[in-house]
Amino acid sequence: MSSKVSDSVDVLMATYNGRKYVQDQIRSIQAQTFHNWRLLVSDDGSSDGTQKIIDYEIGRDSRISWSPSSNTQKGSYNNFMYLLGCSDADYSMFCDQDDVWYPDKIEVTLSKMKGLERKYPDSPVMIFTDLEVVDENLNTLSPSFDSLVGINPDRCGLKDLLINPVAPGCTIMINRKLRELVNRFQNTGGVEVHDWWVSLIAATVGHIGYVAQATSKYRQHQDNQIGATKTTLLRSLITTSFESARESICNSMRRANECYKSLGAEMSSEDYKSLRAYLSIPNEKWYRRVFLLTKAGIWKRGALRKAGQAIVTVVMTFPQDLRRNPLE
Repeated sequence: MSSKVSDSVDVLMATYNGRKYVQDQIRSIQAQTFHNWRLLVSDDGSSDGTQKIIDYEIGRDSRISWSPSSNTQKGSYNNFMYLLGCSDADYSMFCDQDDVWYPDKIEVTLSKMKGLERKYPDSPVMIFTDLEVVDENLNTLSPSFDSLVGINPDRCGLKDLLINPVAPGCTIMINRKLRELVNRFQNTGGVEVHDWWVSLIAATVGHIGYVAQATSKYRQHQDNQIGATKTTLLRSLITTSFESARESICNSMRRANECYKSLGAEMSSEDYKSLRAYLSIPNEKWYRRVFLLTKAGIWKRGALRKAGQAIVTVVMTFPQDLRRNPLE
């Protein structure tokens, strides 16, 4: 193992009605080749017996514990961010309740983390990995989540991530420096999910690394909050209506606005100028919008998707919350 013995890892598991699968996940964490971990659990008001299973596991393994205080009915985002605030290890990892980790998941991810920390000493660092997509019985559906959904792990800049997320939370490890910043910067609602917000902060103030191998089985079942679906250009063109394209653009601007407000003082001059141009679009005439979009450089992937984005941006009417000028 490449990490020193004193390295510690907090595994942060947010649960909600996960009785059917949570014990499989806990067993896979207990089977890790890296042993200096703590599993910290926060339940969001389960009614199916999940809490009793966790209590049982806590009684069997001192490395498993409940979060310090009650945290019910807060939703997935707040549940994970609450757990992150409770974490005090050298490294923190998010954990879904229904997956199964490969035995070397922590070791492999930590090895990549240590390599990037050597390259960028005293810097905030985030690592993410690929996933194996499986059905509810753990039969393989795809050996690579990233290939299935069209993720490009090389596109991890802030401008890329505002529209195209790359890192499912269940693959993420962050170091102490990044965790401290994530706990400090406030997301007031412009970014929908915890892993996207963490990735945006990492892209703005730190470094992101990628492990090009699956480290866990990503279970697909009817209760998945976010699932894995094969993405192709044809499928995208068929299923994307004007209204859904408009909503996608609006949401990307809300994320940009959140980053601008919370992280503006921390970002590079290039990113700062890009966000200013992008956030100016809703208040401009149609003939200025493509110019500002090009200046911002915040694009979807692929020529046809970019063309569609430009057309919708030019002709759409922006909602009032985006027309209020955040740059003043």
